[in-house]
Amino acid sequence: DDWKRKKRSVEDKDEQQESYPVIVPTPDVDLRSLNFSLIEKKKGGFVDCKCEWGLFRDRNVTLRKPVTINHGMANLSMKGLLEKFNNSTTLGWWEEGSSCDKVGGQDGGTLPPVVDRFKEMELFVSLMCRKINLQFEKMTTHSGLESYRFIPPPNALGSHTDQDPNTQNLANSCFCQQSKGFSCFKSGVLNLEPCKTTPELPHGAPIALSFPHFYQADQSYLDAVEGMKPNKSLHQFYLDIEPTLGFPLAIRPRFQLNAIIRRDPHIEIMRNFSEELVLPFLWAQDGFSEPSSPMASAIQFGLAAPRQLTLLGGVVLLVLGGGMVLVAAVWWCFWARVKPTKEELAMS
Repeated sequence: DDWKRKKRSVEDKDEQQESYPVIVPTPDVDLRSLNFSLIEKKKGGFVDCKCEWGLFRDRNVTLRKPVTINHGMANLSMKGLLEKFNNSTTLGWWEEGSSCDKVGGQDGGTLPPVVDRFKEMELFVSLMCRKINLQFEKMTTHSGLESYRFIPPPNALGSHTDQDPNTQNLANSCFCQQSKGFSCFKSGVLNLEPCKTTPELPHGAPIALSFPHFYQADQSYLDAVEGMKPNKSLHQFYLDIEPTLGFPLAIRPRFQLNAIIRRDPHIEIMRNFSEELVLPFLWAQDGFSEPSSPMASAIQFGLAAPRQLTLLGGVVLLVLGGGMVLVAAVWWCFWARVKPTKEELAMS
């Protein structure tokens, strides 16, 4: 009976998917108007009669909220800057009218050329629901290509109320939505409840974000949970950029998702909890740590091409100039020999 129920579930799902019309996009069709139901997935489902579930399964091969990015044609230094998120210039999650709620920052995959290592970079990370500042740390090398490494400063996720000047960040005060009933955490942890609200969850999903193993977070979070061993080389967020062309040679967004568990005197197992516990349940890393061979070769060619073209252009001009001089010399010699002959004929 259990086998039959699973089989019927799979067959019903297949029939439902087959009912959607397959639309082949053409140049005159707006992609935003098409039905993408066939590539959407749920967090859980049956595949080959086996239950399949994943936290990010519903994000695989699916469309996210649209973003508008500056193409840099008018001003190359603005290439890759986010101008709109979900067709809006504001995020709608953080303090209204604040810099936190304003759409901006760079898209990690589209950076401007000629990167200044002495200038801070602001990167928008949709999974973090915010922009994050990055500072130059050191020079690195990938496949023979030199790059600048940018990392978040120690106070990137710092609280505006932190007494430690090294981790305090007054600019993060607009991420605190305490006036709307959301908790504001100590340095190193960001409450994501404001950006996880839905009609079904008006107070948002109880999720908080940090770096893995509470790296660069307040010591109290590490003391509250066993097994936390923050390590810079394993848990640091970094971005390596080839400075001339602005191509990312390595990018590792690393983050940790934590459940916000609050004490509930009505549930026996939760009566002895602290008032509010930030409990890690997953940390992940995205991106890549080395460029592919074709990518590295293309960047090396792009860097070498201007010098090679200049040299080639000089050689071409030299050959053309030499050819023109040679033609002129031959013409002069020919004319010098023909002219006396014409004068002799005229005298005769």
